[in-house]
Amino acid sequence: MTLQLSRDHRVDIDTTLSRFLEMKESDREEIIRSIESGMFCVFGYGSLMGDPHADFDEEFAAFITGHRRDAAFSDRHFRGTPDKLGITMGLVPTQNPEDRVHGLVRVVRFQEADGSSNYVGRVRHSLRALFKRETSFNPIYEYQARTAKVFEGEVQAIKDRFGEVTGIVCGTNIEHPQYIGPAVETPDAKRLSKWQKAAIMATSIGSANTTTTRRTGMAYWRFALNDQYRYAEIYGVPPDPHIVELVQIANAFRSMLSVRMLDTLAIWEQRTLEERKDFDDLVFTVNREAFARVTNSEQIGKLYRQARRKMGRGDPLPADRLVILEQRMRELADEPNMTG
Repeated sequence: MTLQLSRDHRVDIDTTLSRFLEMKESDREEIIRSIESGMFCVFGYGSLMGDPHADFDEEFAAFITGHRRDAAFSDRHFRGTPDKLGITMGLVPTQNPEDRVHGLVRVVRFQEADGSSNYVGRVRHSLRALFKRETSFNPIYEYQARTAKVFEGEVQAIKDRFGEVTGIVCGTNIEHPQYIGPAVETPDAKRLSKWQKAAIMATSIGSANTTTTRRTGMAYWRFALNDQYRYAEIYGVPPDPHIVELVQIANAFRSMLSVRMLDTLAIWEQRTLEERKDFDDLVFTVNREAFARVTNSEQIGKLYRQARRKMGRGDPLPADRLVILEQRMRELADEPNMTG
């Protein structure tokens, strides 16, 4: 269905895209063309997968290419503060155009019975909700129009109806001061190692006035991984191995933290209470055992202690080498990169 937006409606949408999301003119034109085709689409690959920003009519599994999902940005509000930054999800451009980021496309559809004014109003509401959710306190993303292709494992009716769509993506400007990119072996003032990222994830907490749930780094990343496990159970696409490893390391770090490393007992209790509330609020749609493999600190701690005993007896070390965590994490706890 092709819809011809009135001049006023077109200006309204273009102004919203420009003012709130600061999209480039070429990207705005692509999104408006998609809206005029009868559907407004947003591609979610992080928290938007399990926690949509606004109401929608349809959703389906899709992917974009040329990127990978990663712990790519520092966070100064939702999972961190300006003086002690957290880490949040983002896209990392890759050299391989075949690399995929899997996620979900949410669609607001034009319904002829509702009229174009209602349709434009719903699109405008969705855009402003996206801005409020993803940008208002932590402006890190570059909003882009990207082609998302329906995942091959989707039902045939979805593949026949959509094929590929143009939607808004929370994209990346690698020159942004909060972009930290993928983990590196040799960290510097801008880039962090996986150990440093995991240490920040394990200890960070958002600003006191944030209204978001999952305010601690651990709660956010556990939920993000839960979304990937849920996707895996439905569509058979395994979670990103580098994110699984980061969460595993962060959980191991959390299991061995001392009160001294978290400053005071009150801060430790605050994080624990925040995470318990988030955990209780989660409606599990994934296999609990699979989720527990990367979220159960007691289990990780048990593996760590077993590894220490093995090391003492001279037995071969486990493949994940948890035995090196204590020294590395304690070294990292006071490094400058921990505070941004």
